[in-house]
Amino acid sequence: MNEQFYMSNLPYYEIPTPVKTVLAVFGAHGYRAYIVGGAVRDIMRGAPVHDWDVATETPPELTKQLFCEYPVYDTGLKHGTVTVNVDGELIEITTFRTDGEYKDSRHPENVMFTDSLYEDLERRDFTINAMALNLYKDLEDPFRGMRDLANNEICAVGVPLDRFAEDALRIMRAYRFSATLLYTIEEKTLEATSICAYRLEYISRERINEEWKKILTAPFCSKAIVTMKKYGIFTFIFPGLKLDPEYLKDLEKLPPIYTLRSAAFFKNCTDEKFAEASSRINFTKNEATEVKSILEAYRSLVSDPDQSLRRFCYRYGKLAEYAALIAEHDLLVPARILPEVRAILSDTSMIWSRKDLKINGNDIISRYNLPKRSLSEITEALVLLVVDQKVENEREALLSAIENIIE
Repeated sequence: MNEQFYMSNLPYYEIPTPVKTVLAVFGAHGYRAYIVGGAVRDIMRGAPVHDWDVATETPPELTKQLFCEYPVYDTGLKHGTVTVNVDGELIEITTFRTDGEYKDSRHPENVMFTDSLYEDLERRDFTINAMALNLYKDLEDPFRGMRDLANNEICAVGVPLDRFAEDALRIMRAYRFSATLLYTIEEKTLEATSICAYRLEYISRERINEEWKKILTAPFCSKAIVTMKKYGIFTFIFPGLKLDPEYLKDLEKLPPIYTLRSAAFFKNCTDEKFAEASSRINFTKNEATEVKSILEAYRSLVSDPDQSLRRFCYRYGKLAEYAALIAEHDLLVPARILPEVRAILSDTSMIWSRKDLKINGNDIISRYNLPKRSLSEITEALVLLVVDQKVENEREALLSAIENIIE
């Protein structure tokens, strides 16, 4: 597609009423205001807009006065940002600004308000995010974002090394946009991600995790992840982790479930390296536990695909399907395995814990006058009989089966 194609669609785009209201309020008082950031990018792409950001020349205190009839929230006065609620739509309004020196590879030491839209757009990360649109849908595009949008290319604003030195998280964002939009990262920008990758060590694990999760679950994650490996990004996210680029190529063929794709990503690493990686990307306790269980199930299935799949599913539950998906993806199990696992998981006669048995300890004790210490062993034997479909999960059938267990 070319720039003219995108521009020809712009007149037909209907800016939501709350956003038009915000722009109109500024205009009525003689002030300039623009839709900026990802909203403009997505409007031009014809994609849904989820967040509306407006930039204006008015300082935040004046913005609050102009919108005194609406609920206004001080969401970032230090950086010139207030949020206005217009008919239920939350719209962030930020004063045109330039950023001071960055000393922590993430945040500017201070910001300076300006009346220049150009200076405000100049401080942004990528050209496709450095466009502005006014109430009348006139496009301001000083850094040729439309050209890069038409070329499906991610290009840093100005000097790429400067942009990533200011905020190293932009490195992760570049790969995230590539994974989400299937855009190619422009050559100089790509080289700069490699040169500045060491700065990722200064970024909080929480922020790294936010971006990594979006990359890994994106529809076009494979190309972005292979490129991240090639350009040394993983050296600073997962130091010491050995990754085979061959098995990274088709990750996007797996369902976009974070723990599932994480298990596929980490499947060849040691438990020690997985523990280190889990800490680096700030896995929650539940996420780490689930990934470890998927990997355990995967290794069990690959080493013995002829095992009882019903017992396998009983042991791992829903995670048995995740393990089977990865094993099938790797062509390490027969094609029948995944359909059989799914059939077992949807079988209404299947049980998933001792609590699902139609009898309890009191039933067993009253019928057979057994000591309580024997209940655990008997109950577990009953569970396996039901799982193996040798006994129906009905009270009398279970009680009758106990005789054979006792013998």
